[in-house]
Amino acid sequence: MNLKQKRMAVLVFIIIALALGSFSVFNLVKGRLNNVEPQIEDPSIVEPPVVEPPETEDPDLPSQEEPDEDPPIEIDECFLLGLWPLILVNQDNPLPLSYEPIAMSSVDGYYELDAEIVPITQEMIAEAYGQGIHLRLVSAFRDSGLQSYLYNAEVEYFIGQGYDQEEAEVEAAKWVALPGQSEHQTGLAADIVSYDWLAAGKGLTVDFAEDPAAIWLKTNAHNFGFILRYPEDKTDITGISFEPWHYRYVGKEAAKIIYEYDWCLEEFFEHCK
Repeated sequence: MNLKQKRMAVLVFIIIALALGSFSVFNLVKGRLNNVEPQIEDPSIVEPPVVEPPETEDPDLPSQEEPDEDPPIEIDECFLLGLWPLILVNQDNPLPLSYEPIAMSSVDGYYELDAEIVPITQEMIAEAYGQGIHLRLVSAFRDSGLQSYLYNAEVEYFIGQGYDQEEAEVEAAKWVALPGQSEHQTGLAADIVSYDWLAAGKGLTVDFAEDPAAIWLKTNAHNFGFILRYPEDKTDITGISFEPWHYRYVGKEAAKIIYEYDWCLEEFFEHCK
């Protein structure tokens, strides 16, 4: 047998071996498959499919919806440790009649305030002047004696308008605080208008709210630590009629909060925790 015949014999042998091997593997696999019983689920023990419940908010978790309004903030009580300048003066929180600031200084050569806030007040006046607003104080610190005189004069005015004594006292208190109940006694409050307003012969009336000086103050005073103390929409809380000229120093931090939340000073203290 030559070399070519030998190669052909080997090749035939390999082909036959592969064919026999495949047949054996097929029968082996077939046998194993035939010996495996199909898994049939008993319908009596079939569990229903699991249905995922719709997603709901956890009642213990806060709602993710945006609130309609800013939530009330809590003001740390350490923010209020000192009586100055965060002191609340009203009908329910009167000052002793003998109370006076420790030191006072003149703002403009006429009116005095607590010496600590005079430079700040002068800075605010200068800032307004640089923007074409010539602010003018028409009242500042008043002791209890002067406050008593002004209140009694207001009572007499309303009596002259036909009110009886009791009615006149109630009406007068809406415009001029009783002695001990006036913020002017703290040295931290001032009545502010403008030179132009005074030059036009106008006084302390609610019409001042439309004056450029009043608009400037309402928009900018908080940057210097002052707030509009008796807003038009807070009279039921303050007990005082709208006074667009009356500004009170409370410090820049408190003034910013009060301005941003549109509060009066009473509301500010309500949120102190």
